Amino acid sequence: MLPRPESSPMVDRASGLAAHSGIMSNHITDAPELPRGAYCDPTFLALEHDRLFSRQWVHVAAGFELPDAGDCRPVTVAGLPVVLVRQRDGAILAFHNVCRHRGPRLVQKPCNVRAVITCPYHGWSYGPDGTLRTTPYWSVDDGTAPEGFDQEDFGLLSVRCHVWCDQVFVCLDDNAPDFETLAAPLITRWSHADLSLLRYGGHETYEVQANWKLVIENYLDTYHLPFLHPQLGPLDTAKDFEVLDDGALMGIHYFHGAADKNKGDTGFQSFPGFSEAQRASQDIALLFPNTLFEFVPEHVMFFRVDALAPEQTRETLAFYYLGNGASDPAFAAGRQAALDAWDGVNRQDFEVLDALQAASHSPAARNLPAPSPFWDGGTMAFRRRLLALLEP
Repeated sequence: MLPRPESSPMVDRASGLAAHSGIMSNHITDAPELPRGAYCDPTFLALEHDRLFSRQWVHVAAGFELPDAGDCRPVTVAGLPVVLVRQRDGAILAFHNVCRHRGPRLVQKPCNVRAVITCPYHGWSYGPDGTLRTTPYWSVDDGTAPEGFDQEDFGLLSVRCHVWCDQVFVCLDDNAPDFETLAAPLITRWSHADLSLLRYGGHETYEVQANWKLVIENYLDTYHLPFLHPQLGPLDTAKDFEVLDDGALMGIHYFHGAADKNKGDTGFQSFPGFSEAQRASQDIALLFPNTLFEFVPEHVMFFRVDALAPEQTRETLAFYYLGNGASDPAFAAGRQAALDAWDGVNRQDFEVLDALQAASHSPAARNLPAPSPFWDGGTMAFRRRLLALLEP
């Protein structure tokens, strides 16, 4: 196995983090409130990088974004550059996107490197598996390399990587539990569905001027549905749910969410073996920290949330259908309808997210009523886990 960076204690990388440290425990209650700067302060995002994103399995890409052998995709995890590389056998590997010679970023944008990844600075090249292949004009034999230099010691530093349901997750912390342990509540919950039937069927990407946590909290908020998204169903649907709160899995299970939205026969195949209740239901939930999803009998939608800056987030919504529903032209109208429906919902949310972000700077946005024990279960589960993990 290629080497990984030596483990070391996490060190806060931004000044001012102490302003947020030590106050987390004051907010871990049944109705937690985030510190005032949580949605807009750069030092709070730095704290999240150090104590959250650098230690968790983070959703960074999907397989459809690296379809061919040699495809490379640079991503950022906890503020650090990482590169994903599709191998000849179809596997996806992750490496620190840093040349082992002088440390510049190797891959600047998505590309196909074919046989080698070449550093633009001094021409050192690496195989798709991270091994150091060539070091031009740098050799122990002629004295241009330092004595004792061995190419085998300077391959790219690997990063833990796991692909599940075509979604790519990486973890910078070698001591963190494996992905299956993190995702066990969700894997168990979906065990009645044959996920191997899912195929990629389209995606949309958005950038919103809002903190990543606002995007997630809004997604898990049930109370706003009949007011902002009346097309999603009647008030009775919005009230007919149970809260999911099991480790890294949190969100809402609507008992009749799918039934109320599927007014007609879409023609899409549904997961075989579902009971009548399962065919009617819908999960709107989160695999912590940044994988939102919709699970219904006819498709699964993965909603990746990338924190670009304290007040900027990228959303990637990817749709997966069963069998030929993902690519057959006969289902093109249905696939487009699903994209259009979620596009409409997202655009309805944008104005509210903008208003929430603006209010995050105001002292008036504090001392608000306590969260509702009925409506706010999903959001409170997210905050509790977030604050607990931000503790030193």
